[in-house]
Amino acid sequence: MNIRQTGTILDKIATQKLVRLSLQKERVALERMIEKAKKAPEPRDFAAALKRNREISLIAEIKKASPSKGLLKESFDPADIARSYENSGASAISVITEEDFFSGSPDFLESARGATTLPILRKDFIFDSYQVYEAKVLGADAILLIVSLLEPEKLSELSAIAEEIGIAALVETHNKKEIEQAIQSGTSIIGINNRDLKTMTVDRKTAVRLANELPAEAVKIVESGIDSSEDMRMFEKIGYDAALVGESIITSKNVEEKIRSLMGKA
Repeated sequence: MNIRQTGTILDKIATQKLVRLSLQKERVALERMIEKAKKAPEPRDFAAALKRNREISLIAEIKKASPSKGLLKESFDPADIARSYENSGASAISVITEEDFFSGSPDFLESARGATTLPILRKDFIFDSYQVYEAKVLGADAILLIVSLLEPEKLSELSAIAEEIGIAALVETHNKKEIEQAIQSGTSIIGINNRDLKTMTVDRKTAVRLANELPAEAVKIVESGIDSSEDMRMFEKIGYDAALVGESIITSKNVEEKIRSLMGKA
């Protein structure tokens, strides 16, 4: 399977995900999922949506809960949230579909997809080719691949499958070595996550420190710890094309006002 042991919460999540994946493969065989993926609608261009504006773009995340903070939002309608995100100026939407630790669901992605014209990122813990095909069937235009979780050959394999079926791969990294592995995988979209997976603390200096390690031609995304328009402008100035923001949006009293505030348009 080529899943790395990380000594972090990723190990527990991947173990449980493997159980769920085995059950899903019994329900829908790989060959059937590949056929369904071939018939799925043409994906929306995730990378182009992030590069469309002169200013830094926003990937707004639909996130019901987190392992560290528990339930984030009581009233939760992914379709309504997706519409609010689009109406207030987000360039793309991330949907967490992991069930056991984030209270997500594949249904959330399908609901969001039907409610917006924005490209959708499936944010999950992907380590098997089956999940890539499944993502396209669900309506995802992009998938998240976490370098910490994947051996280099598996990362390259999954990136190649995504490219073959027309969806983007956002490859998430945390340090210089992982950035080098992301580049070797052939991806054109690289994320820097400010969250330390061992301590779960967030340090925005991580993305600042690593900005110059990213290839000039890559679509560069900063993840975690962005809470204000000042944060957005700071990361824009050092070369990031987009910011992925979840908790500060989903926990706000008015998500549209929060997004406009992040974009400096409040």
